[in-house]
Amino acid sequence: MFGTTVFPNRALWMIGTACAALLAPPALAQGADTVVEGIAEITVTAQRRATNLQETPISISALTGDALDQRGMADVAAIGAATPNLSTTSGGAGSGGTSNLQLYIRGIGQFDFLASSDPGVGVYIDGVYYARALGGVFDLLDIERVEILRGPQGTLFGKNALGGALQFITAKPNNDFSGTIEGTFGRYDRLNLRGAVNLPIAEDKAAARVAFSSKTADAYGRRLDLVTGQSIGRSPGDQNSFTFRGSLDLKPSERVDVLLSYDKTRERQESPPVVNAFIDTVNSAAPLWNALVGGPAGMPWDQRYLSPDPDTIYGTGLSDNKLDAWGASAIVSVDLDIVEFKSITAFRKIFSLFGVDQDGSPVDYASTRNRDHQRQFSEEAQFSVTL
Repeated sequence: MFGTTVFPNRALWMIGTACAALLAPPALAQGADTVVEGIAEITVTAQRRATNLQETPISISALTGDALDQRGMADVAAIGAATPNLSTTSGGAGSGGTSNLQLYIRGIGQFDFLASSDPGVGVYIDGVYYARALGGVFDLLDIERVEILRGPQGTLFGKNALGGALQFITAKPNNDFSGTIEGTFGRYDRLNLRGAVNLPIAEDKAAARVAFSSKTADAYGRRLDLVTGQSIGRSPGDQNSFTFRGSLDLKPSERVDVLLSYDKTRERQESPPVVNAFIDTVNSAAPLWNALVGGPAGMPWDQRYLSPDPDTIYGTGLSDNKLDAWGASAIVSVDLDIVEFKSITAFRKIFSLFGVDQDGSPVDYASTRNRDHQRQFSEEAQFSVTL
């Protein structure tokens, strides 16, 4: 009888405690006089004009530069891990080019990295369209925010935006003298440095900003001679890249703003190692190769080329992973009261050389080599009306 009378009292006490906790005032997070509440306002340009993210009727996600730093996102390939419906990966494993972007939004995108292929999701940096996947895994250097727009965006963003669009907005020069620098150290002699400096030139008339990023690391893979077991050639999987961005903001009058920008990326690396964890000599092209080429030559492709560990290969084919990309743009904005005119003029040039020994052996069974050039000139005129 004692147990049956105590149980309901205890249950009532627990319910009352829970209700009191729910009705309690908000916790003080920054001192006795400060209450943290509300949502920070984020300005986006998903409709080609500045609006509040919470008031923009589009399926959109936005990441500020601080959010990118807090999550340790150093390049475009890392964004997909923090954004629903977005997949951003590098094509390095299959092509050897670690800067080739494979981008999908809600399953719509483009797997092919060839220069002749159009993407399924548009990529824009400060309004300049990036027409190819080559060099698409660029450094998130001095970024103010990233906007991910889902669904077809052809109305405002034009061609090749069936799956959506990614907008990268860089930090603009301002009237404050400031600078940042940060470094990362790690295994394999990893040394990553990045920094930015803002330089006021003439108050409310001119300002400049420069930023850089350098990434170096020794290779984590090993390339071995099949007979001797000794290391040969350059080891796969290293990192050696440098990125620079500079911008100059000019305000000849209160209604006119001119933003000049230049960026350059240089990579001199080896492609990631292709490891033979399993070799199928039955359900593949290996029997035909062995019968016509490998067998008569005395070097059939078989189990002897299995990798002894996850980072070791026997491949001797081309494994260069080089990229030279640069671009310049001029954005002129004119305020005409209820109408704003903007002209975006840009030129970009990309040279990319990459390859991969896909068979992971000294046999010339399967390998690829890509050498691509791309030049792009674009001009876009925008008229925005504010009612």
